[in-house]
Amino acid sequence: ARDVAFSLASGDAAALLETREAGFDVVDVDAFGLSFDPAVAVAAAFGQAHAPLFRLDGPFATSDASDVVATELLEPIKLRGLMNVVFFGNLCFFAAVNALATLVEWTLAPLARTKHV
Repeated sequence: ARDVAFSLASGDAAALLETREAGFDVVDVDAFGLSFDPAVAVAAAFGQAHAPLFRLDGPFATSDASDVVATELLEPIKLRGLMNVVFFGNLCFFAAVNALATLVEWTLAPLARTKHV
């Protein structure tokens, strides 16, 4: 932990990101601890990118990171209340817009490829 703090204090954040391989493996569901505690997944999805999230997995993983995320990082999310619903509604709206745009593209793409003689 001291090496990580030194790396960040010395401005070597790029080297730290390279060692972490720049984030989570989205295919690995267990990276967020979902199989153990759904609160960790909610905190990872709705919360900010705090250090304990990056200590769930990888070279800087710690055994207490899951507990910290499920308690300390989840608390501000619970306090937001209605704002979480607004955020999730916004997310669902834009997911639907993207899905509709994809369907329109898939439908119209073959028509654009046909050659008119």
